[in-house]
Amino acid sequence: MHSSLKFGKASGPDEFMTENLKYAHPVVIYHLCVLFKKMSTHSFVPNEFGVVLIVPLVKDKTGDINSVDNYRGITLTPAVSKLYLNCLNVRC
Repeated sequence: MHSSLKFGKASGPDEFMTENLKYAHPVVIYHLCVLFKKMSTHSFVPNEFGVVLIVPLVKDKTGDINSVDNYRGITLTPAVSKLYLNCLNVRC
């Protein structure tokens, strides 16, 4: 697994975390490799790889919590999508 994936972070919409990849049986990693190779060969990425969850976070808890300007969004991306993107970045 690529070292840029961070552990201890919230899961994406698929509820799959990077820790699941770290502790997965080697056969899971093998199947992910096969999947990633097929995706590259056929130039196809499943729509589910692009589904994210956007969570609003309050910037200043002492500020006006009713103000839109007091929020920022974080994007929770599926761990397998992050792994695939990291694999592509290494190859390019």
